Amino acid sequence: MAINITQHTSTVNTTAKAGRSIKYIVLHYTAGTSSKAGAAKNIAAYFSGGSASGSADYIVDDETIVQYNPDILNRYCWAVGGVLYSSPATSVGGSHYGKCTNANSISIEICSSKSNTSTLSASDTDWYFTDAAVEKAVELTKYLMEKHGIGIDNVIMHHNVTGKVCPNPWCVNEDRLSLWKNFKARLEESEADEEVVDTTSITINGTVYTVNRILKDGKNYICLSDLAGKGFDVGYNSATKTPSLENTVKEIDVCVDGEAKKLNAVNIKGNNFAKLRDTTEALGKMEIDYQNGTVIINTK
Repeated sequence: MAINITQHTSTVNTTAKAGRSIKYIVLHYTAGTSSKAGAAKNIAAYFSGGSASGSADYIVDDETIVQYNPDILNRYCWAVGGVLYSSPATSVGGSHYGKCTNANSISIEICSSKSNTSTLSASDTDWYFTDAAVEKAVELTKYLMEKHGIGIDNVIMHHNVTGKVCPNPWCVNEDRLSLWKNFKARLEESEADEEVVDTTSITINGTVYTVNRILKDGKNYICLSDLAGKGFDVGYNSATKTPSLENTVKEIDVCVDGEAKKLNAVNIKGNNFAKLRDTTEALGKMEIDYQNGTVIINTK
């Protein structure tokens, strides 16, 4: 799975631990009021500035994934430590306390937004994530799940560890847990579900065809079956598990001694091959026969 990650690393507010065992991925929110491009980099700079009391391995905003921890396998961030809240906002608050720790987890901060910035209380219900920020969080989380072999049950919120209202948009109250469930459901979507299908034009031997296309891992793929009936035979060999694409016979226009003729022909590797019998009929100068696998031509 290809992914673009910007490095903005520091060891400030991190602890070295060689060969640590990573079991969990934990989602957080920054408690910032904007997730526009550059917000993630600013959070990384804030962590490294020394005034923060914590850190996170990654930060995402609307456009960028930023890595803060320079050595994920041998260093951990300060993200999920702390005492257990006595009265969590939801029924799942504190469910992983004592199980998930800084040392065995990777933390992702999602840059948050807020409708009313006159108050910045952790209990406010107008904190939210933009669709773009969530998209980046999904992309990064799926990548980390695959890279570190972490199952969906071990993707959790900071709220699950200590009971803290974090990430607020998904756990400020019981009803908001539905948004968290939606996020986790997206992590289980197959890659095929992720790919955006659109149409594109391709040119084959000078002829333009419209086909469906997907972009996957930086490579373009076209739907071969879209070429069926457009001058091509499309098939699939179930034994070898390989598709086939062959030119079908079609008519081409030729001019013989000033007179227009139509021949059945096939275009192979840019060259037109006319049907031999049609050629002799058009030219009117040859007789053709076929015996025992041999083409026999007699001139008139």
